[in-house]
Amino acid sequence: MKIALITLLALGGAATNAHAQECLNTARELQKMMNPGDQLKAMQESMTNGAPPEIKPVVKQVIGEVMAPIMPKLEDEASKLMAKHFSCDELAKIKAFYDTPEGQSMISKMPAFMADVSNFSQQEVMRAMPNIQRRVKELMDEKNGTAPAVRR
Repeated sequence: MKIALITLLALGGAATNAHAQECLNTARELQKMMNPGDQLKAMQESMTNGAPPEIKPVVKQVIGEVMAPIMPKLEDEASKLMAKHFSCDELAKIKAFYDTPEGQSMISKMPAFMADVSNFSQQEVMRAMPNIQRRVKELMDEKNGTAPAVRR
């Protein structure tokens, strides 16, 4: 009886591992479909946005040199995280969508879209920063008992 139970548990574990590996493989396929090279180019564009024109090409080159060897590690970790956060069924359906013309359009447009969102977000955060800093100072002064007296 114990041997049968141990065998069933071992087989269940092997099936679970095979299923997990299948999910990870699908996530890796999705990562490849998302054209990591295009993502690197978009990152270079985003990170050089606002740089003086005379140094922009040099900054792009350096970002490429530094990031190119890191990209495989980023892609692998992104695949693992994708497999962690999405079910195998979801990954298969996402992959099926990416195989459609609309999915291919999304893949090709996503890096520029994300760069635009990132640039906009960064500008808004920078605009909000003085208010954030002022409010943090007010709250810290209140907490420390050093807030200025309210004049009436």
